[in-house]
Amino acid sequence: MSKYQSLFEVRGKIGAATFQNRKGKLVIGKTSSLDKSRIDTGPEFVRTRENNKEFGGSAKMGKSLRTGLAVAMMRFADSKFTGRLTGTFRRMLSAGTGIRGQRPIEVLANKAQLVGTEFVKDNSFSSVFIASHVMSVNGGRNEVTVDIAPFVIGGRIRVPQGATHWQLVLSISSLSDHVFNPVTSKYEPFDASLNNLNATVESALISVQGAVTAPLQLVATLPGSPVLTPNVGLVACLGIEFTQATSGLPYVLAQDNAMCMMNVY
Repeated sequence: MSKYQSLFEVRGKIGAATFQNRKGKLVIGKTSSLDKSRIDTGPEFVRTRENNKEFGGSAKMGKSLRTGLAVAMMRFADSKFTGRLTGTFRRMLSAGTGIRGQRPIEVLANKAQLVGTEFVKDNSFSSVFIASHVMSVNGGRNEVTVDIAPFVIGGRIRVPQGATHWQLVLSISSLSDHVFNPVTSKYEPFDASLNNLNATVESALISVQGAVTAPLQLVATLPGSPVLTPNVGLVACLGIEFTQATSGLPYVLAQDNAMCMMNVY
């Protein structure tokens, strides 16, 4: 496509030309002559239709997880997290078996694709919080516990300039497998009643000075404590958030906070 420069900003279609804004620059291109019905029915577009269905399924599953992790998303996720998450589910779908365009997206069978996902791409949780911690899940897979032994903060937390306090945030969300429904021609949760249930807990604010002298424990429990089925995974995320005390009130810093998907149970 060509770049378009003018005293006036033009967007949309004019004749056979389209005007779009991409990354702050106006770009001009040629309007496609393809009819939507041809793409929907033409035999030469079978692969396109399959790819569109699977991309739609990946995007829908990503939205399910983002809904369940909405609190964590607002507090930690960078601007490209949604795209990275959709890409992860697309890879999970590609690992499935069955007819192209209808392959299931299975959580537990492909959980390694999710584990280690950072909410901020260039600021990993493990590079900010180095203290030893243990995460565990109960038998029903509806409750996650994080235990942290006492430690000296210096050398165990990368404290950003201006921070006076920090806290840990534990966020969990159930995520159902997504399967293709031939009736609606769309991907849907295998078990909608157990999809994107969630809970978020946080520690007290702790001074960046000195040491953590007593064990810390965070426990997050899904509402109603449902027993998850084999077609539903439990995504567990752990993050650290820094604040600055101003006039006796804590203000969350805009940068340097981090969260990671630590495990899928």
